Amino acid sequence: MKKWIIWLGGILVLALILSLGILMGDRSPQDRRVRFSLVEVHISQDQLKILSQAGFALECSFYEKKGEELTFRIPMSTREFQVLKEKNISYQVLEEDIAKSYEIPKESTSWWTTSVKETKQSEDAPEEPSGPVKTMSLGSFGGFYTMNEFHQTLDDLYERYHDKNIITKRKSIGQSFEGREIYMVKISDNVEVDEREEEPGVLYTAMHHGQEVSGMMTVVYFMHYLLENYEDPRVQDIIHNRQLYFIPMINTDGFAYNEKYFPQGGGMWRKNRNGEGVDLNRNYGPEDYWDSENQGSSDYPWAQNYRGKKPFSEPETQALRNFLQKKKIHTAFNYHAYSNLYIYPHGFENVPAHPLYLEMAEKMSASNGYRTGTPGDLLYPVRGYSDDYFFAQDKEKDPIFAITPEVGTYYDNFWPRSDRIFPLAQDNLESNLLLAEYAAKVAQTPLAQETTEEAKAREETSEEASEEASEEISSGEKTEQ
Repeated sequence: MKKWIIWLGGILVLALILSLGILMGDRSPQDRRVRFSLVEVHISQDQLKILSQAGFALECSFYEKKGEELTFRIPMSTREFQVLKEKNISYQVLEEDIAKSYEIPKESTSWWTTSVKETKQSEDAPEEPSGPVKTMSLGSFGGFYTMNEFHQTLDDLYERYHDKNIITKRKSIGQSFEGREIYMVKISDNVEVDEREEEPGVLYTAMHHGQEVSGMMTVVYFMHYLLENYEDPRVQDIIHNRQLYFIPMINTDGFAYNEKYFPQGGGMWRKNRNGEGVDLNRNYGPEDYWDSENQGSSDYPWAQNYRGKKPFSEPETQALRNFLQKKKIHTAFNYHAYSNLYIYPHGFENVPAHPLYLEMAEKMSASNGYRTGTPGDLLYPVRGYSDDYFFAQDKEKDPIFAITPEVGTYYDNFWPRSDRIFPLAQDNLESNLLLAEYAAKVAQTPLAQETTEEAKAREETSEEASEEASEEISSGEKTEQ
């Protein structure tokens, strides 16, 4: 009898262990579909700092300011709801499950569904792009490419244009946390030859974040544009006199997760897939930038902008760092979504890294109306972000003038409808060309990096000059009176 009881007890314990394993597995973001809700919060400036320090990625949200009140609409996980409650911040849930909105019938009229109808694919969306690109097709993933389609597109471009000796095969620059390759393609004349001393280098990247698919499509669209329009004098001059590098998908694991669990689009997974995930765009050095006093990144692994345990703790950012150290890049775009912005460093403090950034951003925004500024100008400072590292590079190399374009409006959101994919890419054609052209100016001009003290001194000098000019104007007005 006692043996039978022991045997039965063992069975029950085993069953309990298995049940707990299943439950724990269901709670793990590695093997389940994580739900994100759309939440609206109304906060003060002080509460904005609280949310930023708590780990909310507010730069990827609807933002509106009325008087002293700030309104954000944020994709939010269950864990973030708990933080709102802990911080005594009231909120309103606009949509329980964002991704399900991509599956709701057209007659549904919920707030988010109405917005999604403005952002998701249309039945009447064009099968082929209009405008200067004719050969690029939409993908089957809500109009975007699946991983396989992305790889096939890069292969097709090589097969179509390699006889002109202006494009390479896709080449891996490293692997992701889960072992996926991160691919790069080069476009230039004498494309297999490193002509770094004769031709300035230009880099276009996208998808540090797994849900920012419009950046990937914008970069691939520009690749098509260059290759299709090779006979155009401006394009040919760029291809003949620049080394152009393209890395359209950095966060391959985050994207693969969204494709697996949200095959109709709408997946909101942002980080890589290391544990609860690391925000790759908060994982860059140098150490003093990554660990600066200004927040804009989190030490909490659950947070959407978790920065990792140390700079370059992740294989994805290591791969990009190693790539940059082997090349001679002068200008770069790191594409993100959304908000129609051009963001330039510094991120860790509200001071432009160099005056040339102001000129570049102004010319680029003239073509599409994007707002420009440092992260601090546009919302709040951030630390550990790509453009700071590109410019500093641990002081080992000349600065890379990197800018972050944020593609699309709030109503485009992370997953624009398919008939918006090509117009969004076209909005950035001129700035992509300008970035390549500015590389020559960066390469030909001595650009000693400013220290923080020098940058602050320059800003103070500029402010003093502005104040003196204002006083002169006031004095002149008084004299006239």
